[in-house]
Amino acid sequence: MIFHLGEHEIDTDKVRRWVNSSRGRTLAFWLTSVGVVALLLAVWWTFFRARSHSSEDLTSCVLYTSADDPVVRAVVEAFEAESGIKVKVVADTEATRGALVQRLLSEKQAPRADVWWSSEIVGSVQLATQGVLAPWASKSEATFPGGWPKHLRPADRRWYGFATRARVIAFDTAKLNQSSAPQRARDLLRTDLKNRIGIADPRFGTTRTHMAYLLTIHGEEPFSAWLKGLADNNVQVYPSNSAVVQAIHKGDISAGLTDTDDVWAAQKQSWTVSLIYEAPDRPRERFTGLPCQGTLVIPNTVARITGSPNNQAGNRLADFILSERVERLLADSDSKNIPVRPDLAKQYPKIAVKDPAPVDFARIADNEERAAAIAVRLLGLK
Repeated sequence: MIFHLGEHEIDTDKVRRWVNSSRGRTLAFWLTSVGVVALLLAVWWTFFRARSHSSEDLTSCVLYTSADDPVVRAVVEAFEAESGIKVKVVADTEATRGALVQRLLSEKQAPRADVWWSSEIVGSVQLATQGVLAPWASKSEATFPGGWPKHLRPADRRWYGFATRARVIAFDTAKLNQSSAPQRARDLLRTDLKNRIGIADPRFGTTRTHMAYLLTIHGEEPFSAWLKGLADNNVQVYPSNSAVVQAIHKGDISAGLTDTDDVWAAQKQSWTVSLIYEAPDRPRERFTGLPCQGTLVIPNTVARITGSPNNQAGNRLADFILSERVERLLADSDSKNIPVRPDLAKQYPKIAVKDPAPVDFARIADNEERAAAIAVRLLGLK
């Protein structure tokens, strides 16, 4: 039989005779042998990688974290007791927050960490954008009624938000009461509070995130006017949020911006410090200065590291951190983190935030550097 392939004629009888010849059989033998060897190598490589991967995954993992040490220690001890997996913790401090984000970026091609647990959010967004964090689904998600809140679970699936804390106005209860204290950030510009207000350094931590949030929702002109007002009111800038609360306790200032966990810690020591959750402006409310959309709530975040060396153990640790058990532990801790699970949150009404502000963490992350630069310039920081 003859058929045509393009412009060429092919005689199938000649092809069949050549295949059955000694040269044809020899070629077929070698082609078959090479195929078998290639298949065996592929099976061996897959099996070898699976064995080596599982053996190193079951013994230990590495956690990078910026969460407070007492909380981290309690969670890690509980996990090690339950799983038998040892956790090496590499921690950030409030004064150096951001250092671990840079370390993770520098280790991107050869990761050392397995799990990232941040007490903030912007760094996690930035790491996700750079591909340092891996797309991942936690087993704990199945225990969340109705699915994880969308604003705490980005579309790229590279991190989870949980166990939140809030940005608040702290005040000295020996000098002010719940009604006379500043109710919103704009009230820190009141003339009666001149020389008596404080904030943490806006280049770091949750204060940096707060500045980026204000720039994002209000724009540069209103944000800059507010910062200039703070400077004119002789705002005191402290190295950390806890230092703001300490200054209130010592009587150096009467009010300032800080985080809920720092106020709870002060109250545990019986300091005369309380807090105000900012409420959104009422319709047709008259005011001068920066508008308010509610209280800024900042979650903890957990993520897996792309290409981490201890994958299975890392998954187990991250699942554990996102569990209801840990969220309850954080709510019961000195930090009093606010649970994101609705039923659990109802058990902690004292720390609940009535009017959380709407947030877009991706936009906040985009504005972080610019907001910090504006704050440094207008507050005269060096």
